[in-house]
Amino acid sequence: QGGSVHDWMEHGYANENQAFATNLQLAPMEGTLYTRIKDLKQTVTDGPWEMTLTCADGTALKTHVMGAANTQVIAGTCPAIRGAQRDEATIHDLWMPIVAVRRGAPAEEGAEPAEPLRSTFVAVHEPYQQSTVIDSVEQLAVAGAEDCVAVAVKIGDIT
Repeated sequence: QGGSVHDWMEHGYANENQAFATNLQLAPMEGTLYTRIKDLKQTVTDGPWEMTLTCADGTALKTHVMGAANTQVIAGTCPAIRGAQRDEATIHDLWMPIVAVRRGAPAEEGAEPAEPLRSTFVAVHEPYQQSTVIDSVEQLAVAGAEDCVAVAVKIGDIT
């Protein structure tokens, strides 16, 4: 809570190349993010979406992300620093996928936001080998404290 922009990030595995995929339609975006994230593509969505990071051997991580109004999804690549093995000269030789999920909008320079931004990022991570088992993930309405979250995960006939 607070400020005018909240980012939640997920990055790939720093020890091995991975392919990035999503069910969103991403469009090219100019510039960089945090000066080190490049090759940007983005979209804005209100609904739930998915992304998958897959290694060459088929090992993968699928992330089911719950929706929220006016969410910007920014995908790019960032240095896979671990692969540089403490050799500063090679930090920019190896890159890995990264996704930033952004809520809010930057305030005018020097202006305070009208009210503090509140964000709750909800995701279910599904590691798998060759094929997924989760059929669907749905965020449920919850009565009670503002920060409470519940999801229904369906696997076959089991919820």
